[in-house]
Amino acid sequence: TTQRISLRWWCPAHFGTGPTSMVQFQAAPCVNVWQWKRRGRQYTKEELLRRRPMLREALADLPCTPGHRRPRTLLRCADMLLQSNGSAKFQRMSSLDLKGHFDLIVDAGELAALGFVMDLANFRWDALAHVEELLRLIFSSLRLFASSKSCLRLYLAPSQLCDFLVAFVTAFGAEPLQRPNGWMDFTVSKTLMPNDLEQVLEREVYQERSHQRYAKVLFPALSDDLSHEP
Repeated sequence: TTQRISLRWWCPAHFGTGPTSMVQFQAAPCVNVWQWKRRGRQYTKEELLRRRPMLREALADLPCTPGHRRPRTLLRCADMLLQSNGSAKFQRMSSLDLKGHFDLIVDAGELAALGFVMDLANFRWDALAHVEELLRLIFSSLRLFASSKSCLRLYLAPSQLCDFLVAFVTAFGAEPLQRPNGWMDFTVSKTLMPNDLEQVLEREVYQERSHQRYAKVLFPALSDDLSHEP
């Protein structure tokens, strides 16, 4: 069953003058609601790359998996979590399953949304204010590795202070590997446990009260900037 729906709107001056325009179209109110819900929670790889072109390099290749098991991929976006079981489709997750194990975990904006930014040229040192939160978020990804060949893949723009940001991941014993176009892979040789997180927080946060870390990072950048002032 269909019904005719009329929409009216006023045309602005830069689109030309004239009376109110009319558009009529056919709409089907009896659309299969289940299909729309399913499409809203599932994306093909092509659809995902059209929405987020920068992920093309990140999804170009997958880590090796033991046996004939399909590699599992987790995309951690700022607004959603997506997982794939080796197929060309990514299913939206309502929450992060801490019992899951993935071969590739790609940060697609979640870290930056929480403050994983150190762009001193533009006076952005957000990471200094979110050290503990970022360490916990990175640990939550490393904790989900399926094997020692699993990796966490991050994008670090050339303008960022990459060495400082990489230290957040290597604090857990991760080994970095440079990839093309600003992407980096991080692997760990052992399964991380909750006490590993507590040790890192104790060393990097609770015992770090002198602000020496901030001075070492900020003073050189600020002095270089001030030296160029008239």
